[in-house]
Amino acid sequence: MDSKEAADAIFPSMARALQKFLRVTRQQPAYTIEMIMEHLARCVNYDMSPKAFLEEFLYPGQVINHPKQTCEEEAWSLVSETFLSRGIDNGTQFVLKKSDISLLCVVKQMPYFNISEKVLESQDRFVLRLNSETSV
Repeated sequence: MDSKEAADAIFPSMARALQKFLRVTRQQPAYTIEMIMEHLARCVNYDMSPKAFLEEFLYPGQVINHPKQTCEEEAWSLVSETFLSRGIDNGTQFVLKKSDISLLCVVKQMPYFNISEKVLESQDRFVLRLNSETSV
C-alpha cells in the first residue's frame, strides 16, 4: 500500500473532527481536501507522528528569521527523492536529519508585490496598482 492509499484509508476517520477544528479556528478557507490529503500522504510516506501531521494546522504561518540572529553551526543529513543541486522549485520536499530529529521541509513560493502610488492632479484620490509577481 502506498502513502496515498494509506491516506485515503485514514482520512475518513478524522475528517469530521479536522473540518470542525478548521471551521472554529477560521482556517477552513485556507485548506482544500486535496491539500489535506497530500499533507497526510506526505506524513505517512515519511513515517511522521500524528503530532507532526497536526502541526500544520495548529501553528499556521510563515517563519522568518531575524537577519542578525546567529546560531552555532550543526551537521545535518539531507534526504531527498530529487536532486537538490539543480535548484529548488515550489513544492520541493526534503528531510533534514540529525540523530533522532527529522525535519520535513517543503519549499513554498512567497508572493512579491510591487506597490506604487500615482497622484492624479484633477481629483483628490490616488490609484493603487498591484503588480503581483512571485519569487522563490
